[in-house]
Amino acid sequence: MVNIAAATSTWPRGVLSLVRANDRRARKVVLLASGDNAVEIISLTRAAAAAQAFEVTSHVFPPGRATLAASRLPPCDILIVHAAPDDELAAANILLRRPWRAAAFSTAVSAQATASLGDLRERLLAPGSWLPESTRATSTGPTAREFTADYTELHGVAPTETAAWAYVSGLILGRAIRFCGGIQDTSVLAAARGIDTTTLLGRFRLDEATGLQVGHQIPIVQWQDGISHTVWPRDAARATFAHPRLITRSPAIAPRPVTR
Repeated sequence: MVNIAAATSTWPRGVLSLVRANDRRARKVVLLASGDNAVEIISLTRAAAAAQAFEVTSHVFPPGRATLAASRLPPCDILIVHAAPDDELAAANILLRRPWRAAAFSTAVSAQATASLGDLRERLLAPGSWLPESTRATSTGPTAREFTADYTELHGVAPTETAAWAYVSGLILGRAIRFCGGIQDTSVLAAARGIDTTTLLGRFRLDEATGLQVGHQIPIVQWQDGISHTVWPRDAARATFAHPRLITRSPAIAPRPVTR
């Protein structure tokens, strides 16, 4: 098996890297997780946090109990939530009313899923997908924009994320076969572990010992004025990261009493 994309559970790494690059004061992170990979995401988040001088408090809750779990969370600088869409929405309606410096939800990239949040969605972070209009240079294959144009011309519709990943899988497989000169599983895998390149989806590099994908970064998007923009990693950013999340507004000025 050749892992093309980074594991879904690694997305908080990007959030922490983004915040740390823009905020040296933030220290405390609270992670609310549910589902089959809750333990995995907590472990990976703790490792990423330790490397960037964050302290993590984690809480696991059973599916369907997001409201209760959210109401018990302590105050912190950064909020990260990883759960099913319905649970995340329930938690968001409680937690996003608090003054976090940054807040991220795993399913918040969907405009439809987050529409009911209204203004609470502003400056919210989420893991994104690929960027079909990106002109970022690649070492293997076309740029994202070139692939999008060719695919659309050939099929009459724009490529989906699945189409992009399938295409990149073919690129990596082809490069591995050319490198090892055959199609034996062990040879192809060994060749893939030696590849360090960039495709329309970003960097590809496997850990030579474990085979895990360590080159690819899951993009992080932020909601700004009702539109989601990629803000991390830097070389793929389409907008400037708006930080901190808490927007301080001037209090309304009471009208002066009328004197006669």
